[in-house]
Amino acid sequence: MVTPPTTLVVHGERDGDNLASTTERNDELFAGTYRRVVLPGIGHFPPREEPRATAEAILQLTPSTTVR
Repeated sequence: MVTPPTTLVVHGERDGDNLASTTERNDELFAGTYRRVVLPGIGHFPPREEPRATAEAILQLTPSTTVR
């Protein structure tokens, strides 16, 4: 049996193009686990604005990995 993948959304709290509220309560749209991380004070480009926090959110899906 195949396990559905986890969907991760990393959203900036201050994203003026795609409001953070648009990703709330979307669990039912995905077959696998839905994980949502809202980064405080961040806008539309979390990887550019806060690369470390973005990487940490991604790496939480693989608990044996850490950010240096």
